[in-house]
Amino acid sequence: MPLPIDRIPIVLLTGFLGSGKTTLLRALLQGPQARGTAVLINELGAIGLDHHLAWGAADSTLVLENGCVCCSVQDDLSSALEDLFWKRLHRKIPRFERVVIETTGIADPGRIVEIFSSQSLVAQRYVLSTVVCTVDGVFGERQLGQHRECLAQAAGADVIHITKTDIATEEGLASLERLLRRVNPAAVCWRSVAGVSTSDAFFDIFSGAFISKDAQATERSTALPVSIEGTAASGEVPGPLSSAGIHKHISSFVLRFKRFEYHHEVDAMLRDVLSKYGPRILRIKGLIEVGADALPRVVQAVGTCLYPAGQLPAGAPWDGAGFLIFIVIGVSREELLSDGMFPVNRLV
Repeated sequence: MPLPIDRIPIVLLTGFLGSGKTTLLRALLQGPQARGTAVLINELGAIGLDHHLAWGAADSTLVLENGCVCCSVQDDLSSALEDLFWKRLHRKIPRFERVVIETTGIADPGRIVEIFSSQSLVAQRYVLSTVVCTVDGVFGERQLGQHRECLAQAAGADVIHITKTDIATEEGLASLERLLRRVNPAAVCWRSVAGVSTSDAFFDIFSGAFISKDAQATERSTALPVSIEGTAASGEVPGPLSSAGIHKHISSFVLRFKRFEYHHEVDAMLRDVLSKYGPRILRIKGLIEVGADALPRVVQAVGTCLYPAGQLPAGAPWDGAGFLIFIVIGVSREELLSDGMFPVNRLV
């Protein structure tokens, strides 16, 4: 009788656009428990950014670009996991003991879970260990009500991290936690500040302490509520969610930029865009060169909120081409450009 195969555990990191997945990932990978971790990062947009921000935090990092891992690049995810396994077996990359998959902000975790039962090699060699979801402490309640993708992610999680708690109100956080308990009463719910969890059990995510059973995770992620509007009266979350066509209303595009002379030019440009288009802008993220800075400025915006700029980690790959990725509802690249909000002498 053949010996059982020790399958490689996978931690699936989900969360809506701008909720802090990459920040949490970097914090998670800083601990000694993270040694021997490979990372797969799925980007939405023609250019990847998150792998730059996670630079140096993992033993191996691969990027799946320009598509959502739960649909258009699902085969790419399977191929990437197979490729990781064979490279590990033949010692072409450092041996890893687990894999973290960071999804796009609009991924449906239920569709991803299917890979671990429908793909033979992946199912034989990997096991889904834990599904972790980040929820924005400032915008999370509104996003759960407006976006089915956000709701699907929270409902399919084993562990929910509420982020940005340092800039959220206690009243708002308490209301969000009550809502999350209705959406997913079985999940462990933690708070984090700047990606660092307030729970002592944070690094237990890598120990398998929050085991996700494949069948239950799939069932939990595909039998989801379609809306949370009006839940306050009944205390229940009604209705089933169909994953068909879940992303059709969301699109993304990229604008490329030359070096700006001053930081305030970038801020003014982005504030104009956010002020005019408001909730139609789900997310802006990118890298912009400014002044004499050696490294580009990391730009992050969610909804109408522009976050303080950061810089790439030292040594991160950078080809010197500034860009911004826009993830939007009902706004085209041409419409933004025609408004004259972007200085013509900075566009490429």
